Amino acid sequence: LLHLVFSYSAATLVALMPVSINGLGTREATYIFLLGQESVGAESAIVLSLLDGMVLPLLMIMLCAVPLWVKGTFVRRESAVDGDEGNG
Repeated sequence: LLHLVFSYSAATLVALMPVSINGLGTREATYIFLLGQESVGAESAIVLSLLDGMVLPLLMIMLCAVPLWVKGTFVRRESAVDGDEGNG
């Protein structure tokens, strides 16, 4: 587990270097190299890299949108309540 945390941290730092677009390629190579030392296959390292580079950021964006969605729901409910009081 400690090696996985180290690999994630190192791959994130390498992906931040302005070598490629969004760290594509450099992150995969880092995962393959570091996880290969722990007998993890290249295919598994690439899958982890793609999850790290694409799926997790999309999940974070969706989680950040939840408060906006909830806030919009509450605003609509309040305006509907205000509108009902004015008509009655």
